[in-house]
Amino acid sequence: MAKKLLIGLCALIVLAAGFLVKTIYDAGQFRTLRPHSDYRCLKVKLPCPEDIEIDAEGGMALISSSDRRAAMRGETTQGGIYGYSLRANNPVPVNLTADFRKEFHPHGISLYRDPSGRRYLFVINMGHDAHFFDAAKKNHVEIFEYAGGRLIHRETVSGDLLQTPNDILGVGPRRFYFTNDHGAESPLGKKLETYLQLALSNIVYYDGRGFSIAAGDLVYANGLAMSGDGKRVYATSTVGKLMRLYDRDAATGRLTEVRDVPLDTGVDNINIDAQGRIWAGCMPKLLSFVSYTKDPSRLAPSQVLTISRDAAGEYTVREVYLDSGEGISGCSSAAALGDRMLVGASYDDHFLDCTLGR
Repeated sequence: MAKKLLIGLCALIVLAAGFLVKTIYDAGQFRTLRPHSDYRCLKVKLPCPEDIEIDAEGGMALISSSDRRAAMRGETTQGGIYGYSLRANNPVPVNLTADFRKEFHPHGISLYRDPSGRRYLFVINMGHDAHFFDAAKKNHVEIFEYAGGRLIHRETVSGDLLQTPNDILGVGPRRFYFTNDHGAESPLGKKLETYLQLALSNIVYYDGRGFSIAAGDLVYANGLAMSGDGKRVYATSTVGKLMRLYDRDAATGRLTEVRDVPLDTGVDNINIDAQGRIWAGCMPKLLSFVSYTKDPSRLAPSQVLTISRDAAGEYTVREVYLDSGEGISGCSSAAALGDRMLVGASYDDHFLDCTLGR
């Protein structure tokens, strides 16, 4: 009997060790990184600039900011959406939601322009997330109209399916998709879901009246983007290290899975530029990012990829920026206009303003 118990114990130890090694490997911790950049970058102070959208027409970047580190210290915080002009000689971030009186912790954002030219900014307003959980606080979507360089609040949308919202994609003045990055809602459930790589997260559609699940079976669903013709939606899987493509039915909002594009990195938010290239903010070492969220002295590498589709429908992935964490730690987003690229991070105290050329 004792021998069987010993054998069983040894088997459990071997399985646990194998799981640990697999987790570390899958998180990218064994990767050898060789930092490089196609860009010259300057640091611009702004706490936790998580997501970035660029209004190409006006040359203005819109950046979501919410001081997560202050919140973790128990301080009362109020986030904001900041405007940053890419046409000014010496731009500085300007809070465009300083007069927004509700509690505001913006996360994922999406800029939508309707056929008449009116523009709307959709914002995930976090009640809780993976790092500070408060079941009493609910998540919302805030809809602003963007006009004359101002953000004018138009509507707050709430609902039971806003469980663990991360990124958002506006497809109409009152219609949008968003990702729930976890199926579980409790801190323990989220951890188990992440480390066991369970495909429980989803994409939800709001048609202006109600919510419905548009797609599921993603491992940590995160960033969203849509092609210029509105026929294809792209979603990233951070833990799954891929980008998933969907055909979109504009009438119903239904998403039909087409294929996956492997990225071999912890991809976060994505943006599409005027040429149709996808810009992806990535974390090549996910466990380093987890450590960084708890201790800012433990830097996490950052990576920016571009993903281009050729005439044959194949996708080419190119790494344009890789940093050990000295420039920016734990990259969460990247967006580009012309020869400029902005890089954000959800736990750093600045973003990068980069110009093409070394």
